[in-house]
Amino acid sequence: MTSPVYGTDMVSDRQGCGGRSSAGALAPAPLCLACCLQMVGIGTSDVDLDKYHHTFCSLLGRDEDSWGLSYTGLLHHKGDKTTFSSRFGQGSIIGVHLDTWHGTLTFFKNRKCIGVAATKLQNRKFYPMVCSTAAKSSMKVIRSCASATSLQYLCCHRLRQLRPNSGDTLEGLPLPPGLKQVLQNKLGWVLSMSCGHHKSPTPSPKATVSPSSPETRRCQRKRCRRT
Repeated sequence: MTSPVYGTDMVSDRQGCGGRSSAGALAPAPLCLACCLQMVGIGTSDVDLDKYHHTFCSLLGRDEDSWGLSYTGLLHHKGDKTTFSSRFGQGSIIGVHLDTWHGTLTFFKNRKCIGVAATKLQNRKFYPMVCSTAAKSSMKVIRSCASATSLQYLCCHRLRQLRPNSGDTLEGLPLPPGLKQVLQNKLGWVLSMSCGHHKSPTPSPKATVSPSSPETRRCQRKRCRRT
């Protein structure tokens, strides 16, 4: 017989994104949110994916090279936590939009923008990342795409800002049918995303997590059980 290995598992897409705009949507399906930690976010190649392999913890955002949004709604970066959104769980759709031209990282929940999580991310290569402490948890990638930042992209983004509540952004516009089809095929995700303005994240009362803190020690002792 072999003993199971408990800890935090990380998945990263090592096809980096630099100098372009990329987006992805995930649908997490956790088993037991009371004892499991699920996060989505981004990180650089400097993130040590194996450092906390035998520890239950919020892996993303523990250093300056990664940003992670926890299912609790807390945004993690540099070991600090800020209140960013409401909780998400089974059935939620979490969108991640990284714009390396403008240097912004934006999160979406159920196709609604919940805010800009980070800025000044230009001239760096990032990778999408997810992590979980639950052995039986899962996240399904609904959509993943990337586009070079171009005048065409910027025009579609501006159109969406001007028509945020339109089901079909291009409907009623005097554009040739062929051009509409091309834009829908190439940049349909831009024409359908929410572009609202949201306030900045507010610091959580428990902002800093140190290796010797009670939270970390409790995190290390946790063992998820199937329900």
